[in-house]
Amino acid sequence: MVKDKGVVAIMYHHFLRKEENKKFSEASTTIQPVEFELQMKYLQEEGYVTIDMNTLEKYLLNRINLPGKVVVITMDDGLKSNVVYAAPILRKYGFKANIFLITSRVKEHDQSWNADTIVSVSTHEMEANKDVFAYHGHTHDMHYFNGRLSAMNFLPYDEALADLKRNKNFLAKNGFNTTHFAYPIGSNFLQSQSLLIDSGFTTAFTTRKGYNKVGDNPLLFKR
Repeated sequence: MVKDKGVVAIMYHHFLRKEENKKFSEASTTIQPVEFELQMKYLQEEGYVTIDMNTLEKYLLNRINLPGKVVVITMDDGLKSNVVYAAPILRKYGFKANIFLITSRVKEHDQSWNADTIVSVSTHEMEANKDVFAYHGHTHDMHYFNGRLSAMNFLPYDEALADLKRNKNFLAKNGFNTTHFAYPIGSNFLQSQSLLIDSGFTTAFTTRKGYNKVGDNPLLFKR
């Protein structure tokens, strides 16, 4: 018997090859595809399997048991580099991941790849990569802060609530019904949690480190 420590969620954002990374080399949120592949290879060799957000939620609510080695892979913002670099690697190792999407940045048609700028996934790319990605909420247009608080925590409540509902409805309209969310910039104050409840989200990821255990607050998942 081994004590259950809980479930680890891994957070990623942006993927760029070393030779093309001119603008984001100092950003801790950018990783080289070769490094990402080494990590996925390690997880596969160690016998890990990926689980989706619905499964994680049921586990934390003590409704199901899980196998011994599971992991949740998350990617914030919904960048095109996720489908360019991460998706083929996930397919290679038989893993699936969760993208938390800033829906105001999503276009219907594919945007041209440019390693020097932030380019978002399109609705076409969302559909084409749903075999490896599930898509969840990350606000529609509130991914910014005032130096201290994220927009979720300083905008008028009704305005912030409307944004979250728009985020959720956009995903549903494109075939991805979800009740899962990731806080912009990890900001998870009480107003943020109330907004999520009122807009129909049931779980949310912070940027706090640690294991996710049975009985934890589902609006304060760790990564």
